[in-house]
Amino acid sequence: MELSNIYLTKKTSKRGTLPIIKIENCSGSLEVSPFGATILSWRPAGKDDVLWLSPTSPWGDGPVRGGVPVCFPWFGPNREHSDWPLHGFIRDKIWDVDSINSSESSTTLTMSIDSSRIENMFGYGDFKVSLEITLAKTLSVKFNVTNTGKEDFSFENGLHTYFSTCPQEAVFRSFDGGKYYDKVNNFKECRQSGDYVFTKDREAALFFVGAPESNTIDIKKGRITVTHDGFRSAVIWSPGEKAGLANPEIGIGWKDFVCLESANCIDDKVTIKPGETHSSTMKITLE
Repeated sequence: MELSNIYLTKKTSKRGTLPIIKIENCSGSLEVSPFGATILSWRPAGKDDVLWLSPTSPWGDGPVRGGVPVCFPWFGPNREHSDWPLHGFIRDKIWDVDSINSSESSTTLTMSIDSSRIENMFGYGDFKVSLEITLAKTLSVKFNVTNTGKEDFSFENGLHTYFSTCPQEAVFRSFDGGKYYDKVNNFKECRQSGDYVFTKDREAALFFVGAPESNTIDIKKGRITVTHDGFRSAVIWSPGEKAGLANPEIGIGWKDFVCLESANCIDDKVTIKPGETHSSTMKITLE
């Protein structure tokens, strides 16, 4: 491990102090917090930050808004229990840092959490979740879920990626003909025709199932490619003006990001047997 490329620091906000792991190599830089195993920043070498992070998120008082939050064991609102927390119950817990392995151009950070750390699992079984985050020319995140219990384990999971760009400048080019559920319209089943663009300043949340393995977004900075292996869903989201301004962690920042979220949700829910591990990987490049 090249210790000269890795260092640990802390960031202090008005509501507390959380550890941040900062990684640098010739491919760029990365910042990750063990709080929720959230990726906060990714800067490819010679480029601006690809991710958006809220400047007003309450550090330590709840999930961090922006970057790449981790969702598990359900994605978005729980569709059977609307009062359950959004995106599950592991994104506001401190994860264990298992290892950091580095070469000159590639560094992998592995973090984990298991069900013994969760006070209220809402009836879910025993599990272990690990995240392998690799900084190279491509940002790669491998999401592993192991069933450590004695019964089958069913779950949804996802990486809720916030890309730094104006919503009206983003063109999603991979979803023509795709089936999606429209969250804003009570999860109505729909079919996409052509490229997707945000044509109005309104909230949009489209849950695509059976999504393509490779997805592209054209933005002002270039072309983002998001490749999936084991993730079968993709979610396009923008809060729009009304919902954005009503959220103190977003506010006027609704104009500064779009989300393309890698997931297994709704029709693509996963079930694994005792002792089995399910892995899903997201890779992001900016050209």
